[in-house]
Parts: sequence; structure tokens; C-alpha cells
Amino acid sequence: MEMILGGRKFEAVIDLNVLAEIQEQYGTISEFERKLRGLTPAEEKGHFYIGEPSAKAIAFILPLMINEGFEIEADKLQKYPVEHMSRLEVINMVDMALPELVGLITEELARALAVKKKKQTSTGKKTMKKAER
Repeated sequence: MEMILGGRKFEAVIDLNVLAEIQEQYGTISEFERKLRGLTPAEEKGHFYIGEPSAKAIAFILPLMINEGFEIEADKLQKYPVEHMSRLEVINMVDMALPELVGLITEELARALAVKKKKQTSTGKKTMKKAER
């Protein structure tokens, strides 16, 4: 996903590497998404109170997304060494409202999870077809 921070365009990516980092830090991707969106569990199962987005979750994921985009671009172009930005550099470039930023991150997260599920589903179908023969 293309993201503009501080007037500079970035390819911000959530892929398997970033998902693994999320799980390591937050335990589950769902827990991360709840924190990111400011959702707190309510007494009734499956219901949440809506609070403010977590700046901590944004500060965690955004540098990972930007640096993963650099890695992917470097691999495509065979361009090394790979550019990286520190957490502080990325955070200092943020020039949009938190809800807008959360929306972009959530959109990319949904895309990453859809791709992962699609690949799992198609793999499962291939396995079933082989088993049916």
C-alpha cells in the first residue's frame, strides 16, 4: 500500500514477516488489531467499547511496514544495501490524524490476512483434489 508521510511516498507492507512480529509482540493478530483500533472487551462476549487508537501500536507497526516495503523493493531491484529507517525517523514523519493512519494500517492488515487466507484455501483445495484421485 502506498503511504505518504512527511511528503515522501512509501510502500508500506504487512506480510508474513510483519505478521510474525505482531504475534511476537502482541500474542495474536486479533489482539494487536483491537489495541490499534482502541477496542476494549465489554462484559458481553464479542462486544467491545470503542476508545482511542493506540499510539503505541501505531509506533510499533509503522516502522515495520515501511522497512518491509524497503526490503521488498530492494529484492525486486536487486539493490543493496537496503534502506532502513529508525522507529523515531518514521514516527517523526507522521503528519496525518491518528484515525486516518489507523484506517490505512487496518486496510493493509486486512489485505495481508486476505492474501494469507486465500493462499491457505487454495492450498487446501489442491490437497483435497489430490486426495480424491
